[in-house]
Amino acid sequence: MRSGRRLSGISSVGLSVAFATALLPAPVSQAATAVVTDTITTSPTTRFGVMSPDGKLAYYAMFEQKQIAVINTKSNSIVGTLPTVEEPALLGISPDGKRLYVTIYKTGMLSVIDTATNLVVKNVLVGSGPGGVSVSPDGKRIFVALAEAKIAVVNATTLELLTTYPVATPLGIDVSPDGSRLYVTHQAGKVDVVTVLSASTGTIIKEITPTPGVRVMWPSLTPSGKFLYVTSPDQGPQDDVVAVINTTNFQVVKKILVGNAPLAISMSAVGGRAYVANAGSDSVSVIDLASQSAIATITVGKEPWTANVTLDGTKVFAADSSAGTISVIDTGMRTVTFKANGGSGVMAPQRSFKPTQLVKNTFSRGGLTFSGWNTKSDGKGVPYANQALYDFTTNVTLYAQWKK
Repeated sequence: MRSGRRLSGISSVGLSVAFATALLPAPVSQAATAVVTDTITTSPTTRFGVMSPDGKLAYYAMFEQKQIAVINTKSNSIVGTLPTVEEPALLGISPDGKRLYVTIYKTGMLSVIDTATNLVVKNVLVGSGPGGVSVSPDGKRIFVALAEAKIAVVNATTLELLTTYPVATPLGIDVSPDGSRLYVTHQAGKVDVVTVLSASTGTIIKEITPTPGVRVMWPSLTPSGKFLYVTSPDQGPQDDVVAVINTTNFQVVKKILVGNAPLAISMSAVGGRAYVANAGSDSVSVIDLASQSAIATITVGKEPWTANVTLDGTKVFAADSSAGTISVIDTGMRTVTFKANGGSGVMAPQRSFKPTQLVKNTFSRGGLTFSGWNTKSDGKGVPYANQALYDFTTNVTLYAQWKK
């Protein structure tokens, strides 16, 4: 167990946190497959970030510097900074990656930035103390949590405030994959409740209390939308949990022990994993979505607030808020790329964390028969049979081999 500690700066973006002690099973052990391989220097109070839909860029709010850092996820380097009118709080991004949405807590604005030009398109006045921001899957609406106990709904085309939904002071928001529901946690009032609302009307559908009296912090839906994961930080002497909620019947199906003071969660459809930033224990927990269990703990810099995973699932970028760095984690995901080598057809890359049977060949070549794979196009490398077992310890390109 790790001793709890007070996190710095939470109140500055309206995220005051109350804590209680949870009595839970033993924590998971450190895993060797996922490790920190690089560190990017940003600035202290770099806290919240968002990944571009294609995974090529990551954007991180540098609170005190009044800037957004733009990071190239291939080179692990800052390739630009975007100025903001005041301290940036949280970020969202459009499904096509063309617009970045930044909440400015002090001024009550949602700053809309064109990611091609890095220029502000408009600053939309949404209400007092904007924090969490989420975008509908079709990109048409932006939902913003307000400290005035409302959710602002913004038209993403006209950039006009459409309406507000009254709700106990909201903190985090996630939108269901079909765009019909909002899942909301609260920074005041119903702090132990996840509220489910209609995204179109704001009508409350259900209120879920994972553990009465114990705060829930950040909501994140699995890629399928069948389960909602919410962090529950208590900053007590014990490690904390992520509650797993079935979104069909709204029942809590599991509580997963993670590190101390878990804040944000990032989901990876590739490989089926979730990454939890544990601000109180300087770590990132790795959760396997299939088994709904924590399988690894990775030590990072001081007080990570977010841990964002790339589209291909190969890297996680953890914002170490008190260290002024971003820890880059190699998740252990490896990729096999298939080449037709004179044949025709398309085969998607295959990715895995563990030894896995290769997918069946679908390439074809007129007048020739597929005879297997090789790491060299001329067949002088390492051979693999069709659907052979590959260990996935390294990335590899396999070339189809053909015979008469």
